Amino acid sequence: MVVGFIFCSFITSKGVLNCITSYKGNSSFSFYRTDHNGAYSKPYRIVKTTTGDEKITVIDSYNLFYQNSFKLNTAKVKIEKSTDDGYSVDKEIVLDNLKFMIANTKHISSNKIEEVNYGNSTFYGMTKNDINVGTFAGNYVLFPGENLVCYINFLNVKKDSSDAKTIEDFIVKRNQFFKELDASLKKCK
Repeated sequence: MVVGFIFCSFITSKGVLNCITSYKGNSSFSFYRTDHNGAYSKPYRIVKTTTGDEKITVIDSYNLFYQNSFKLNTAKVKIEKSTDDGYSVDKEIVLDNLKFMIANTKHISSNKIEEVNYGNSTFYGMTKNDINVGTFAGNYVLFPGENLVCYINFLNVKKDSSDAKTIEDFIVKRNQFFKELDASLKKCK
């Protein structure tokens, strides 16, 4: 009963969190499970940026897992809630962390932050230049409002267990995931 109360207390007035956590994915990335991590041991997390380590506020967090047709985890959405007074600075730090990751990651398709737009949502991130190079195919972040930061990580799996055989194939599947997530968010705004 306490777990239900904690979950309900984190759902925001417009229900954006509820829309994200209830998004069931699609044929390429089907919902597997949600973990409510709660607040971290400290009310912040340290991330690397182009100017050094920075703190972002985190007062609650969730992980959502999505699987491919082979029942392997291929996408993870991490949701963190920032403090009211820290959200605008947190967004800047998260984007600078993304710049740092791009500068320090091999086989990236662009040396600048990519922006993928669907409806009212802008997904910022980076995509690999080839499938199955490293541990991920793409990492993105979304700021849906209500002090929420969503990190969307698409993981690589072995080629014979992957629904995407090329990076172009992955991008089509990623874009469909983003488009449908945006449609789910529109219901809450």
